[in-house]
Parts: sequence; structure tokens; C-alpha cells
Amino acid sequence: MLSQDKAITMDLSNRLANVGFDVLAANDGNTALKLIDVAAPSIIILDIAMEYPDGKEFIATLKPKVNFMDAALIALSKNVDDSLFYAFLQGASDYISIPFKFKELLARINNQIKIRNILKELEEKNKELMKRNLVLEQMAITDSLTELYNKGYILRRLESELIRSARYSEPLSLIMIDIDYFKKINDSLGHITGDNILKKLSQILVKSVRDVDIAARYGGEEFIIVCPNTSVSGAAILTERIRENVQNAIFHSGSIDIKTTISLGVSSLSPSSLASGEINASKLIEKADLALYKAKSAGRNKVAVYTDELGAICIEDSLKYKQLFTDVTNTKDKFTH
Repeated sequence: MLSQDKAITMDLSNRLANVGFDVLAANDGNTALKLIDVAAPSIIILDIAMEYPDGKEFIATLKPKVNFMDAALIALSKNVDDSLFYAFLQGASDYISIPFKFKELLARINNQIKIRNILKELEEKNKELMKRNLVLEQMAITDSLTELYNKGYILRRLESELIRSARYSEPLSLIMIDIDYFKKINDSLGHITGDNILKKLSQILVKSVRDVDIAARYGGEEFIIVCPNTSVSGAAILTERIRENVQNAIFHSGSIDIKTTISLGVSSLSPSSLASGEINASKLIEKADLALYKAKSAGRNKVAVYTDELGAICIEDSLKYKQLFTDVTNTKDKFTH
């Protein structure tokens, strides 16, 4: 409570203390500000008509220090004048005329406390609701088994990355991945083992790609990786690293150690396709899928790349693929994880 009228301050402080309130009183602005900093009050009672400091000036000093949503400001006033209107404009919650009836002031104080408790309860509920919404949003874009992004999200993200690539004339690559002989694993060792392999493979993918790459489960045993600002040669380096990491990994099924491999197909949004305006997510996926089919048909555990000039071709076919193979070799040292 702040008032230059010491009689009012003393009387009101005693009466509020007698009904159970912890009261701190001040007769000047500096003392009041120090008490507010230390005590963080829930109710501030201010004599708006005090002369020094001026009530309006004190509110201007008080406002940056106190959130009036947390601490209600009740103005005392002998007259309904411009100072009182100013107090409301600055965030005061209520006022009472001097002289006042203590029961009325007490009712107004209790009313402000109830309002603040309701606001705090609503704020807590709102925070909890926001947390739940974040969880639901994450669930909506996440594959529940592998905890990678799901198909719906990666397709939307691919569209946005295509737009960004076109805007800044940057390359974009897409990698399609399929686990070799996965049906045989499920049929011979069971779906639990198959699920464990999918989880382990997802972890390998996350560790193998760069922070800017976006990995997702495309469906079944298929995965997709979007590689922003990455040329076909850079993506080829990444796919080969992923292939080797999976080939060297050991997958467990109870006491049984399992080795498995993957096949990978790469397509890329090249500067020439950007120049011609050929920006289509479906075509990019189709070309990566054709490259994946090439890797499968060539014996599996391979990487194939689709180019408009050569179609789908495995990296191993270096005679047909000489230029890109050279690009891959030159890029290898620059392509960092």
C-alpha cells in the first residue's frame, strides 16, 4: 500500500492485517518500489491523488516493473478526476473513493484476488493445452515405429524445399531407400524382428545424414531423404556412406545377429531443370524410384542415380557414368557430415 496520508496508511494496514493479509506499507515512492521488488505483491493499493511523487508519475515508474495481470492495482481517490481515468488507462483494475468503507474495500480486494486466481488457473490450463497440442502436432508428422517423419510430412516438406530451391537457384536431391529381402526377414524371423530392424535402420539414417537433410519413413521398408542444396554428386556420396553404414551394422533378434543391406536410388533437381521450369515433386520421386529399381535389378546393396542424359544407372558403371563418377570423386572431400 502506498499513500502519503500516514493516518490512512496506518489504519488500513492494521485492519487488513487483522483479517489475515500480509501488508507492507510505504509513504513514499522509493520505499514502495523497493518493497515491491522484494515482496512481489498480489495487490497494490495506491493513493492516486498523492502529491509527491505524483500518482500518475508513480504508475509510469511502476508499470515496467509490475505485470498488472499478476498484481492488481487498486487506486484510492478522493475525486473521480483525470488522474483516476489515467490510472485505468495504464492498467489499474479497480478504484475506491476516499473516505471508504472498509467492508467495501475488503470486498474489492477479495474480488481482485479471485480474478487473479482464475487468470492463473486459465494460464496453467492454456500452457498444458499448448504442450498437448505440440505433442499432437509431433505425432501427426511422425512415424510411430521409427520416430522419423512420416510420408505426409516429407511430401509437404519436399514441395516447400522445391520452391526454396527454385527461388535461390540451388540444387536439391532426393534419396529413396529400400531394405533388401525384407519380406524374407519378416517371414522367417517374424514381424517383431522386422520392426526392430526398421528402428535400428532409422537410427543409422539419422546418424549418417547431415543436420540439413530430412529423413522419413515412406512406407513399409521404404525410406526417403530430402537433401537441400545438394547436387547429384553430393547425394551420391551420402548414399554410398549410408549403404556402407547399413552393410557394416549388426541387427539383433534375441540371440541371433542379423546382417542386412539396402538399395538406394538418387534423383536431383539440377540447374538445367530449374532453368526449364521443370519443378515437380512427383517427377523427382518417380526418377528416384527408377534409380532404386535399377539398384535392385543390378543385384541389390547398390546405389543408382537417375540423370536425364543417361537414365537410371549404378555408380559402379563408371564407363557410362564417367562424368558423374568424376564429379563424385572430386566432391568427396568437400562433402562433410
